[in-house]
Amino acid sequence: MSKSVTESMAALLSPDLLRALPVQSQFPLLDQAVYIGADCYHVSSWHVSDEASIAVDCTGCIPARQLDNSTISTLLACKGKNRWAEHSIVDANFSDWMAQAGMADKACSVYVIADEHQVGGFIVLVTQAPVDENDAGLIKLLDEFTPLLIESEYLKEKKEAAIEMEKLCNLGGMVATVAHEVNNPLGVAITSLSHLKESVDDLDKSFKDGTLTEEYFSDFIDDSNEVSDLLSFNLGRAAKLIRDFKTNAVNQSADVLMAFPLKGTIESVLSSVKPQLKAKQIEIVLDCQVPDTFIMKGFPGALSQVLTNLLFNASIHAFDKSITSPKIQIRAESADGKATITFNDNGKGIPEEFREVMFEPYFTTRREEGGSGLGLHIVKNLTENKMQGQLTLQSEVGKGTEFVMVLPVEIDAE
Repeated sequence: MSKSVTESMAALLSPDLLRALPVQSQFPLLDQAVYIGADCYHVSSWHVSDEASIAVDCTGCIPARQLDNSTISTLLACKGKNRWAEHSIVDANFSDWMAQAGMADKACSVYVIADEHQVGGFIVLVTQAPVDENDAGLIKLLDEFTPLLIESEYLKEKKEAAIEMEKLCNLGGMVATVAHEVNNPLGVAITSLSHLKESVDDLDKSFKDGTLTEEYFSDFIDDSNEVSDLLSFNLGRAAKLIRDFKTNAVNQSADVLMAFPLKGTIESVLSSVKPQLKAKQIEIVLDCQVPDTFIMKGFPGALSQVLTNLLFNASIHAFDKSITSPKIQIRAESADGKATITFNDNGKGIPEEFREVMFEPYFTTRREEGGSGLGLHIVKNLTENKMQGQLTLQSEVGKGTEFVMVLPVEIDAE
């Protein structure tokens, strides 16, 4: 490590300069400064709260996944003077990731960012040799993260923006599949209409040249009835697909407390998502034990988003080639002022080590395939906060996964 470099960086990156920059530029700039100044292979800044840890920005290798709850609790206890985390904590939580990233022979250090009231986060540094924990220039540089991780609104804004993007991605995926699905009945309708037009032209010609017979006219009537039935069925099918998708999209984009039919809302979601799941040969079974007239007062948009996320999550994670008949079952019932929605699949199940962290923001096992790690976090947040319900999970490897939502039939308007 070159002290002259870190001291120069610390002198250059003053708090006044950082505050003058756009907030989205501050984390990358500090990460880059530490990366260069401390001659690192990897630097990442993390925000930590009571429920989760989030990698805000990184330079170098992809950061480790979210930390377990015991480590978060240990870090949250580090209030007071900023300090380096104990090596035992670092080794317990980062050694596996470093080995996977090809950095097992490097040194990993964690600097906890805190004041006397709270812990804002921490900085992970991977270097060739252990860092000098008394390097005044490096410590000054790391301390510039304190107001960002503790006071900045950037983290909240980034998380909210990511959640909104996740919603738009889901809707975008449905647009493509619904458009493809609508194309089939419309194609049949256009072909049928063309056939009907030719039949009418032939009938007109026969009438004008005097060759029209009673048998020909009777055949024309029968043929026209068949074409009319075909047109009615396929245009009705296309209209229903578009109507259900519109309802689902409007519900998810609206944030309005209102009365809505539970069965109809679930059916609209399934109608919008079925084309995409059908392409993967996933059977969907709805067992609705409530009547069509059963009305809830709540947020249909939140419910639509939760069901959409669960369906997409199952289609991506639950099934592989070993599942010969993939199936998703949704059961809805009500009792004692509560509505219970049970969502289960016959997929491969969730490994035990993932069950405690799978609801944490940004945790995903498919990041290399574009996974955001926000789908199930949104499910839990909307169920327990927005809809004032309860969410439980049961899963066994090789036997599938079950989510159970218990929601109040009527949410207090306040």
